[in-house]
Amino acid sequence: MDATPLDPKALRARFRSDLSALAAEVDATRRDEGFREALRTMAAFWRYSPFNRFLVSIQRPGATRVAGRLTWERLGRKVKPGERPISVLAPTRGAFGFVEVPVFDVRQTRGRRLAVLETVPRGRSRHVATLLRAAGRLGVAV
Repeated sequence: MDATPLDPKALRARFRSDLSALAAEVDATRRDEGFREALRTMAAFWRYSPFNRFLVSIQRPGATRVAGRLTWERLGRKVKPGERPISVLAPTRGAFGFVEVPVFDVRQTRGRRLAVLETVPRGRSRHVATLLRAAGRLGVAV
């Protein structure tokens, strides 16, 4: 079995070529309006404290995304008439510490569809396969 020696110049050239192609794909994705809208949507849903998550779960089991009325309106959605708010606690700057704030789950609203960021690679890209192999070698779960 003949093992051909690896040419360092050829490897560097291929690496540069593959990296340039991957960078072009990333740049194209960053410019994609659907991707940008998904990031804006994700930014609208801040993380709740464990206590507030508990409050949401006991008041509205199965709630997935909650936000205040104004946030929903900025996302092109309206709270359905007659929906009861979910109460959470928000910190204040004053001496009171916390104040009760009404939020609503996505299922209590209607309107424009929320953008979703697809995180599962699709299609046939050798770059994705290369990155997955590299992650596996480094012990990184993808």
